[in-house]
Amino acid sequence: GYNSQAAQVAQRFPLAADLPLTEAFRSGEAIWVESRAELLERYPHIAGTPMINQSFVVLPLVAHGRVLGCLGLSFREARQFDDNDRATAAILADLCAQALERSRLYEEARESAETALRLREQFLSIASHELKTPLTAMLGNAQLLRRRLQRRGGMQEAEAHNLDVVVGQATRLTRLIAMLLD
Repeated sequence: GYNSQAAQVAQRFPLAADLPLTEAFRSGEAIWVESRAELLERYPHIAGTPMINQSFVVLPLVAHGRVLGCLGLSFREARQFDDNDRATAAILADLCAQALERSRLYEEARESAETALRLREQFLSIASHELKTPLTAMLGNAQLLRRRLQRRGGMQEAEAHNLDVVVGQATRLTRLIAMLLD
């Protein structure tokens, strides 16, 4: 039921403004206004502002001692807020604050996990490159040495076994690095 002018005024205002919402945010205390007369008594500078509601509640949304925002409720009729109203509003504000805090924590955890994944991928890429380079050279030279010795016919059984172990283990390490990357 707000006209466009009233809605536009309420969209943005400085935190230093003297309004129920900013007062609740700055103080961390709920603001309860039971009538328009009380509102204008507390905030006389808003007398010319168009309003359709008579009573207002502004609740700070507090998590871990920090105000995250405010929840504003307004009522068309003037009303006296009883203890049940105040308790219900306090529970609602607490639930909203918890939801906002969980959302913030979830976003932080998601960003942290994404950063950790990027760092892990970067580490694995660098580590695999650094491991593959000497391993490839070692494997290539061992295979070359084995072929040369086999062509000459001067390789003893123990030497052949030792070269087979070097080639086999280098090949195994190459597969392990590939699996690590996958």
